[in-house]
Amino acid sequence: MIEMSKELEVGDRVKIADDSPLARRVLDVCGFPSSGARTKHLGLTGKISEYSGYKLYYVTIGNSPDGWWWPSVLLTKLPDEKTWIEMMDAVAYVESPKCVPLKCRCVFDPAPIPRDTSPAEIVFDHVVVDGKCKLVIADISGVSRCDELLDAYYGGRPVMDSPSPGVLWTRFEDDEIRRYYVGQLLTEDEAAKLVKRMKACGERLHKINAAARAEKDAAIFEAWKAKGRKVVRI
Repeated sequence: MIEMSKELEVGDRVKIADDSPLARRVLDVCGFPSSGARTKHLGLTGKISEYSGYKLYYVTIGNSPDGWWWPSVLLTKLPDEKTWIEMMDAVAYVESPKCVPLKCRCVFDPAPIPRDTSPAEIVFDHVVVDGKCKLVIADISGVSRCDELLDAYYGGRPVMDSPSPGVLWTRFEDDEIRRYYVGQLLTEDEAAKLVKRMKACGERLHKINAAARAEKDAAIFEAWKAKGRKVVRI
């Protein structure tokens, strides 16, 4: 849904409406071709530098003096620079001039079932890069180093480990190491595949840990029975 912005002025920070059939129809109605270079700016954030008097605003992106005229209905006023900086100081975000952080953050627990130890966890921040929605890895936690894993797990596949903080390695049957790290940009499809790989690794680790515990418990039980009968007289 597109809502008309109110009280837009020269110098305001604005977000151009996301690309959609409705946005393109508005451009056509206003006499602007809904194709070509202009539409590549749909969804971006810029600054109003001129006003035509016909509810048309000239919006520039970044430090470039070049921009495009936009009807006010496609512009949404954003907080001023000072307020924006204060907002960004309060949340984690990627320090890149191409990335505009959004409010959504996804936390995935790849563990398929509860474990005795803290589960592995990966956190994604939603960002917009060059007008495209992306996911950036904000945190990786709960993944063990190779020397902390059982040989039965680390020697097989699939397997994941963390060689250093903020880094994740996964290996499947093809034995190719896929590396992931905090700050890495992924498409939604790539992020979904990563979570799926982590779930497969976590499920295999749980089964190996459960089997190891069962074997240890059985050994303790047999040793306990071997002690024979104990008679206590009171």
